Amino acid sequence: MKKRIKTVANKCSVVIPIAVIIYMFYCPVTICIADLNVYLSYRTVICSYVVLTIFWLTYSPIRSCCCNGKWTEPLFNLIPICILSLFLFAQWHLKIAGILLAVYIVAELFTLWEFSSDIKLTENKAEKKKCFVTFKRLSILFFAAICAFPCAAIISVYGWESPVYEPNQNSAYVVNNDDTITDIYQENIELIKCFSNETWTLFSLEERITLLQSLESFEAQVLGIPSVEVLSALLDENTLASYDNESNQIWIDIRVLSESTAATCIEGICHETFHAYQYYLISSIDWESELSQSFYFQDARSWMENSPNYISSYSSSYDSYVEQPLETAAHAYAEDESQTILSYLAQ
Repeated sequence: MKKRIKTVANKCSVVIPIAVIIYMFYCPVTICIADLNVYLSYRTVICSYVVLTIFWLTYSPIRSCCCNGKWTEPLFNLIPICILSLFLFAQWHLKIAGILLAVYIVAELFTLWEFSSDIKLTENKAEKKKCFVTFKRLSILFFAAICAFPCAAIISVYGWESPVYEPNQNSAYVVNNDDTITDIYQENIELIKCFSNETWTLFSLEERITLLQSLESFEAQVLGIPSVEVLSALLDENTLASYDNESNQIWIDIRVLSESTAATCIEGICHETFHAYQYYLISSIDWESELSQSFYFQDARSWMENSPNYISSYSSSYDSYVEQPLETAAHAYAEDESQTILSYLAQ
């Protein structure tokens, strides 16, 4: 009876990789390995995982050797999760993931060499088949053992989320905001010089997000608002940057941070900082007062009215998105301000 229960439990392990598919529909998983320029959106990840799981559970050449209701069957069924965990772990520790994979390959080659020697020495077909079955089962065991540490790290430490790049406040430029300054751009020329194409390419991702934080602080000073935190992560495929008014944070897509020119990043920061400026005004103005209805607050009033009816580029056409008051003003400011910064850079 106990043996039968164990057999059923081993066979039921097939639901685990399927449960992960359901989980990813509710909690999207992305993969961002910046050092290898690997950026997989949640759609790509879930589609790849579904294809891998279906192929592995139905067409894997190892299936017949492992799916026998014994201890090898749960290990076989967990392989898709192990592969996914290895990729997720590589986001945080690429070198360690590479070492683990190299250890597995070396162990596989060594085991294959050992079994090849045994197979050559025997002419018994049953013995040869047994060697092949044992080799395949050991392969599953080796890979599951190698992935045990990444799986544990993902579950207990990192979760299923991609890394978020944060600015290093200790190495950020201090924006000169003296009230007596006549030319704030010239006074912060050292910061602006960091955005030349030649210099920008020399910086790491951590240094770039730190510079963008400094640029945001500069723009906040220009606009007269408190500075906003700048972060970078893998965003939606069509989102280059965004301002989250609930958390009061600016998010830059990691692909933009890694691959785009300095000019593109400058314009993105100017655009999103202006959104922060818009929401700062919207939340600060007393819209019940008579003064707020005056011509002076006309633009701010249009932003306030647009805010609850904001049109996303995903839910409507691009023209409708870009022609709404919040976006029209932000695009205009970003274009003018980025050109001003670039003009100082050219001096």
